[in-house]
Amino acid sequence: MKTKLIIAIATLAIVIGLYGLLTEAPPATETQITEIVVEENKIKVWFLRNDVKRGQLVERSDFSIRQLPESEANALGIADESNMNFDKGSVYNRELTVQSAVFPEYITATNDLEYVELVLAENRVPFVIKVDPDVIIGGVISHGSYVDVLALASGGSKISFNSDELSQPKFKSISVSPVLIGVKVLTIQQGAMSGGRNNSDVTATVLVLELTRKQVAKLTVAKRIADLEVHKSIGSYNAADLTADAGDVLADYKAIKEFRANKISIN
Repeated sequence: MKTKLIIAIATLAIVIGLYGLLTEAPPATETQITEIVVEENKIKVWFLRNDVKRGQLVERSDFSIRQLPESEANALGIADESNMNFDKGSVYNRELTVQSAVFPEYITATNDLEYVELVLAENRVPFVIKVDPDVIIGGVISHGSYVDVLALASGGSKISFNSDELSQPKFKSISVSPVLIGVKVLTIQQGAMSGGRNNSDVTATVLVLELTRKQVAKLTVAKRIADLEVHKSIGSYNAADLTADAGDVLADYKAIKEFRANKISIN
């Protein structure tokens, strides 16, 4: 009897164990949560590769470009991308250090009002002189060029005649001589103005020269007594190379040279 009871209990235990194995819940599957990372927009920012001074010419090699996250660019005060477009002769209007971010308003173009003040050297004066527009065409003279100013006169007065009058004696005393040599052009200004034939507009071209006060006085007098020609300075040469008179052009004209105290005058 006891044996049957033990067998029954053992059988029941085995059945319960098998049932437990068969009904065991499967292990819980871990749920993987993928975090979606939104990539931040990038903004192109211009930085200086070296220190620059106020009035210094802007060069393309001054800049390096970086793509910064929008948050970093915003911290620098930059909300949108800007292109650093500048004309030849443009200058910085403030002193900046290496690795500084550069904004378009830090650069002054040649046609801006403050440009002359930025590029004018110490103890120099800006002087405006009107020139033939042809000397500007093709870039013969540009911002920063050096020029010679020549005076063309006849008997100490301005010349006003046509080619048919060249044979008249009074025009055989024509001479040209340098007034200023190797002066710097700060900027070139061009614009339309009335005064042409039938009151039509003509293009006025002026150069702003960088002069000493003595040169200003000399050129002011020259403008009153002679016609002025402006030509680009090239190389090194003597003032005598820019001097000529009618005798150098007219084969049958011989000037009488009068020597006075190391000074030559043409009669």
